[in-house]
Amino acid sequence: MKETKKRSERRPFFREKTLKRLAGATLIMLVWLLVWMLVFKFCNEYMLIRNYSNMRNMTVLERLEWDRIPFNYRGTEYEIMQQRITSVLNCFILTPFAVVLQYLINRHRILKGAMVSFLFILSIELIQLSTSFGNFATEDFITNMISYFVGVGLYQLIFRRLSLKANVILFSVSAVLCAALTIASFMTALSASDTLFKLLTHTF
Repeated sequence: MKETKKRSERRPFFREKTLKRLAGATLIMLVWLLVWMLVFKFCNEYMLIRNYSNMRNMTVLERLEWDRIPFNYRGTEYEIMQQRITSVLNCFILTPFAVVLQYLINRHRILKGAMVSFLFILSIELIQLSTSFGNFATEDFITNMISYFVGVGLYQLIFRRLSLKANVILFSVSAVLCAALTIASFMTALSASDTLFKLLTHTF
């Protein structure tokens, strides 16, 4: 009798609280991974130095003017092709972030999620501008906001229709993958820490 009572009192693993914890942890890791990719360029020393070298000789106004017009591809045919591919990829880069954010905020509060995403993108662009690791690009706002709405559509069409158990499993797998990528990103950041420090302090 006591054993039956104890079993009935056990909380099920597949519950809303579990899903919220997984979503919160995943969102934190996704924020770091996006900063790692978009600002610190995967902590790749060649990419960091190349971007810094291209930007440091330009004034802030010149850099703002350079990327003011969206989808204004310039350079050789190969460079233009690379820029187009980057634009397409940028239309999906915030999609995982948007799916998790939409669940945490509330599936009906799309505008609130859009505002959070806009502020996040703005922060990324300002960090790139201030560190010279990238540029403040109008195109990034457009493509990244597209990727947010792609994520919202994915959540509304698929994730919100799944059972709680299925969502917990999917979010668990996502959390494990994000954790593995986060560990790898920290390792690359440590290996490039000297270069990062020199670039951030403008002593390179």
